[in-house]
Amino acid sequence: MNNLANKFGVEITFSPNYSAHCNPTERVNRVLKAMLSAYVRENHRKWDENLAELGCAVRSARHEVTSQTPYFINFGKEMVLHGSEYAKSHPNLETDENKTRVDKVESLEKMRSFVKKRLEIAHDRNRGQYNLRHRDVRYNIGDLVWKRNFALSDGANYFSSKLAGKFSGPYRIKRKVGYCVYELENDQGTSIGKWHTENLKPHITEND
Repeated sequence: MNNLANKFGVEITFSPNYSAHCNPTERVNRVLKAMLSAYVRENHRKWDENLAELGCAVRSARHEVTSQTPYFINFGKEMVLHGSEYAKSHPNLETDENKTRVDKVESLEKMRSFVKKRLEIAHDRNRGQYNLRHRDVRYNIGDLVWKRNFALSDGANYFSSKLAGKFSGPYRIKRKVGYCVYELENDQGTSIGKWHTENLKPHITEND
């Protein structure tokens, strides 16, 4: 995987632990999960029977921000949902035979630039709303912090996660990975992964 990424100049960035919302793929999975829950009812063993239809619905649904469907943004034409629609002409990027391939590519690039601007505007708007209720916390390398405890219950060892401490540590900030993500290390200098600030809190001493 690393060799393939290096070959095409792709930088692999992993999501922080227990912060799936940072991954756009997980956001789509959240939508699919809500759709699946409406179909499976009581029998959860058949959750995958309608997966293809639900995936088609997601790809052909018009996005509120971009005003386009994901399928159209990727391929420059709307998805054919039925055989009877195959011969029909589509609006937007569907062109006559005299239009060159270059014109089609240019039209698609213009559309994607428009979509990108719409996404940036929506992102700025959402960021402003988020910052109104968000407490900005920043750490420096070497700071001590506590991380949220995600331990699971273990009946064999008589351990209940509900009775465990909410946080474990303290751990030391090893490096800053992103705007809200830090890599932690223990007293032995061993990395314990990357963590989002929502799962961290500062270590307070008596002198603070």
